[in-house]
Amino acid sequence: MGLYDSFQIKVPIQCNQCYTGAHSDFQTKQFDCMMDTYKEGKPAVGYLYRSETPEEYETKMRHYRETEPEFADSAISKLCGCMRKTDEVRPCSQIPDGEYDVYTGCDECDDLFFVKAVIKDGIFIGVK
Repeated sequence: MGLYDSFQIKVPIQCNQCYTGAHSDFQTKQFDCMMDTYKEGKPAVGYLYRSETPEEYETKMRHYRETEPEFADSAISKLCGCMRKTDEVRPCSQIPDGEYDVYTGCDECDDLFFVKAVIKDGIFIGVK
């Protein structure tokens, strides 16, 4: 389990193992695993809900490293620092053009099946 990113397609496809079911949500752990959702036909840009810019975050973490080094190096400080939800949404990463393995579980045959998510000109254009 754990964190992953999702790809959603408009028209569901059948499982490529048992050829049944209708699947439109796929996931991958190839990127930042920030629970981003990429929708077919939309720009393939990840977003973080942040209350500060990356520079402001680094300045804050530098302060913690100097004053509270145990907290600054903890995983929870990094998670809290980058995922505080606010009204401001900032783009954080563009997925490069290419084909990426994504997968989903089939309820019919109880197996994972893999397809390729296709990013072209910065847009998630679908799976194949």
